[in-house]
Amino acid sequence: MMAAYQDLADSYIESPPNDAAAVWYREVWSELTHEIKYDYQFVNQIENFSDEEFTEAMEEHAEILKDLEWYQKPVHELEPVDKTNALPRLSEDVIKRMQNIPPGQNYKFADGTDFQFHGPHVRAQIGEAVPPFMSEQIAQLLKPVLLAVTK
Repeated sequence: MMAAYQDLADSYIESPPNDAAAVWYREVWSELTHEIKYDYQFVNQIENFSDEEFTEAMEEHAEILKDLEWYQKPVHELEPVDKTNALPRLSEDVIKRMQNIPPGQNYKFADGTDFQFHGPHVRAQIGEAVPPFMSEQIAQLLKPVLLAVTK
């Protein structure tokens, strides 16, 4: 997935448009190897990750996907009950803007670029492009646990 950001990263080598882009390039992009085990460990800030632990983590991910009946299915074919995979109607500007913000970054990443956010549009555009994933179901499941712990 991160390979999709290669052109963006290349454009930041000589002249990053803002401090966020410079930090991202230096501290994230330049550390990625595009080898799943290393990058998984790096992105999740895991130290001393053995081959066995990595295999176990991937097996746990696979089990969750199988439980959801999403294992080995393309994301665009998934049908979560909360419809979070439904493509919102987005303007071409919003699509281009989101393509210029790497995973883990926010609207500030676009500052100083042609895709800079302006005032009240920030929340609306991010909300359109990044809907919460199953948040209501997760909240319903956690409510009794949190109530039990706080009593």
